[in-house]
Amino acid sequence: MAESYDRSIYGARINLEHIRFFLPDYAGYGDVLELKTAPWPADNDKTCLLARLSVLPALQELWDKGKKVYTSMEIDPEFADTGKAYLVGLAVTDDPASLGTTANYTAGRALADARKIRLSTYCESQAMTDKTQTEEKDQPVTINEERAEGMFAKLFDKYFGKDKTQPAPAPAAGQTQETDPQPQQDYTAQINALRGDNQQAAELFAKIIEAQNEQSQTLAALLSRLEALEAQPANPPRAEQTGEAGSVGW
Repeated sequence: MAESYDRSIYGARINLEHIRFFLPDYAGYGDVLELKTAPWPADNDKTCLLARLSVLPALQELWDKGKKVYTSMEIDPEFADTGKAYLVGLAVTDDPASLGTTANYTAGRALADARKIRLSTYCESQAMTDKTQTEEKDQPVTINEERAEGMFAKLFDKYFGKDKTQPAPAPAAGQTQETDPQPQQDYTAQINALRGDNQQAAELFAKIIEAQNEQSQTLAALLSRLEALEAQPANPPRAEQTGEAGSVGW
């Protein structure tokens, strides 16, 4: 197949996952320039097929991201009645199509390795963390006398600590509790001020209602006059001519 491949007879194009798109932006991704055979490094008794490719920027961008890095051949076993196999296309895929299929990496290889290392490290560390947490949960919790006293002290401080507001002690029998008259005087002054504000607001509201009533009356009078004008004809009928002297004419 390497000997019979000739681009001038039939050129093999590179496609995506053996799909031939009709849209120009998703058509071919490059061309197969030539083929050659060589011993397979993993087993010298076997032969591998090598291809020299001409790739477009869209495919190179995929390879740089570590995508579609493997290839899969499209072979016609009886090409043009020659009785020989011929490479009619080459697809780029995410998985190798056969043994010995090499990946077409550039920057994508380093990115893929970095992702693999990060994922492996994360999985191992996460597994160790989960194991440690499981072991801690499985251990029985023992409460001794000292630990119980400490827990009780924390609860007591939380709900009855010194930072909580303490109620004022009740006066002893026979003693009169002294009160400061100033706060009561302040409250009385504030109440009187609020009463004055309410009185002013009520007076203002009454004036607004009165003005609104006057406007309503004025509007009603205007509507009445308008209805009267609409009832009158635009051209009133002319008085009949009696024929008397001095009254003939327009």
